[in-house]
Amino acid sequence: MKKIFSRKKKIRMSEGKKPLIENNNNIQDGHDCAGHEYENPLAQNSFNSAEEQSMQRQQSSSLMDLIQCLGVSSESLYNLIEANLGQQSVIAWSNPQTFNILNKMLQEIKSVKQCLQLMDWVQHKYLSREVLFSSDQKLFCEWKDKAKEKLLQSVQKEIRESLDKILQNETGIAPNCIEEDYVKLYVDTIQCINAVPREAQKLLPELHDEVQEICFQEFRTFVKRYSEEQYVDLKKRAQTDNPETIHFLKTLKTCKELRKYAQTIGTGVTPSLVKETVETLENLEQSTLTFLMEIITVIAENHFKDFFRSGSNLNHFVYSVYSHFPTLPYVMDEKKEVVDEAYKIIARTYVEHLITNKRRTLKGRWAPNIGEQIHEDANHLHKSVSLLAPGVHEWRKMMLGIQEVLDCTSIDALKIIMARLQRDYFRKSEDFKFLNKLLKWKGLSNGDVNEVLDALPGSESRPICRSCFSCLTCW
Repeated sequence: MKKIFSRKKKIRMSEGKKPLIENNNNIQDGHDCAGHEYENPLAQNSFNSAEEQSMQRQQSSSLMDLIQCLGVSSESLYNLIEANLGQQSVIAWSNPQTFNILNKMLQEIKSVKQCLQLMDWVQHKYLSREVLFSSDQKLFCEWKDKAKEKLLQSVQKEIRESLDKILQNETGIAPNCIEEDYVKLYVDTIQCINAVPREAQKLLPELHDEVQEICFQEFRTFVKRYSEEQYVDLKKRAQTDNPETIHFLKTLKTCKELRKYAQTIGTGVTPSLVKETVETLENLEQSTLTFLMEIITVIAENHFKDFFRSGSNLNHFVYSVYSHFPTLPYVMDEKKEVVDEAYKIIARTYVEHLITNKRRTLKGRWAPNIGEQIHEDANHLHKSVSLLAPGVHEWRKMMLGIQEVLDCTSIDALKIIMARLQRDYFRKSEDFKFLNKLLKWKGLSNGDVNEVLDALPGSESRPICRSCFSCLTCW
């Protein structure tokens, strides 16, 4: 490298000894200071030659600086520039030779950043020279097409490699993890996708949309891989004896943030790409919630199948639920979402197991007034769940509605209570069977059961075999 620059220095010194024009301080732009034009054409040509050589030196120096800035250390590239310093024609130097060097530089550069810097230099520095040539624009357009292709290929390669590393580094998370571990995956991913389009917008705004499209395509691929791998991992975790919900909460957080990002940044991207990416994340969110609700359902089923027979309280059950959720402050949003859904399952499991026990047995084990015990359990459960995740929906009202049904003595009032329960908690077609069982458990006659059920919205579209009523034992 030293040899190259020393040779360059010698060339400049010899050029500094040019005769006539450079020593004539009274000559400017082909005129003398008095404003007289040259009458000798040889003098005019000598001046033009000196001007060309000056531009040549500036251009080669600028290219040398650019090469050093880009970090390209090709010996052949330096030699190519040095060889052209001896050219006497700026036309020969400024067109084929310059773009020959620029094409060579395209082959040498390795990164997106280098490619953007090179394209920026050509477009905003080389083409901003005071003297342009007829072939400059044509050569530039040809070179720009090559540079653009190189840029987009480099963007795809770099983004893919970066996202692969992010996914490879994704590991399990400890129950007492720090917040950085909890948010790392989606933060790193968003920063990776944003970086290149932002740089393109700064240097070459006209290429921003194409660069962003490439980045989003890789993002879509990343989301697919992440979703597939997380589904398998969470399914395995859900089947263990005591799964840590922190892994599921982190997945929910990651999906939510990546989905919001896709919907926000995707305004200039092909709509089908955005739609597919968002749907993939939504599906993973739903699968994650499903796994969590399966865990809660198992806990609730195991507890309530013996709860009404043993006469125990809800403390043991509440503790079991508590032990599955972390108390970290930065997981509260996801925890509230999960606990709210879990609370609904717990309340539903409670009432379903409640009506499988004979009322006579419950009176002997609890107290003569079963409704009061249901009311007490509902309030206890709500207080405990609210401590775990403040602001959850009051699913205890489902349990309190059962108490209202049990204590109600008017058929007309019972129709209103049952209609409200159906609207708020038992909307599915299969829930109609539960409402039927509830009325039989209350002790209504078949006629009263039919009257109440027939008054419920949609009852005409759900015929029930009345003969099966006699199979339900209430006492």
